[in-house]
Amino acid sequence: MDCKLKILLSVTIYVVVSCGNFAFSQSPLGATGSWFMFFNQTRLHEKWSLHTEAQYRSFKYLNRIRYMLRTTIPLNKKVIEKNTLFLSFYDEVFIHFSSLPFDRNRLYAAIGYQAIPKSNVQLGYLAQTVNTTTKHYLQISFFYNLDLRKKVAG
Repeated sequence: MDCKLKILLSVTIYVVVSCGNFAFSQSPLGATGSWFMFFNQTRLHEKWSLHTEAQYRSFKYLNRIRYMLRTTIPLNKKVIEKNTLFLSFYDEVFIHFSSLPFDRNRLYAAIGYQAIPKSNVQLGYLAQTVNTTTKHYLQISFFYNLDLRKKVAG
């Protein structure tokens, strides 16, 4: 079997402030091979939680790291392209910078279909453990990759 491995390295920083009052930055590192796709992602969450108590309102500032390791394996083709059936797996761990560092773990497995080059649909199972409680989810996801880079006329 002739396996070639390409390493795709990009460092991207996103800052998002939402109604939930949190921000994050992420640094993805990906690799593709002749029969799989591998993705490694680390995010730093900076979160401001609003506490509303009878006497006063206050904000609590928290930091946590999210680490995800994901792989995608095509089933009916050598690479993921149009009309490809694939499996997708990931594990994501959330760690706080506090006395109780473990926050949660998400374990995911799905079967997906790449309908067109920029979109796919997945049917998956997610097991999420928060502290010592695990909840199980069945989810249907639709992904569409937007390319907002400026096109250069050639």
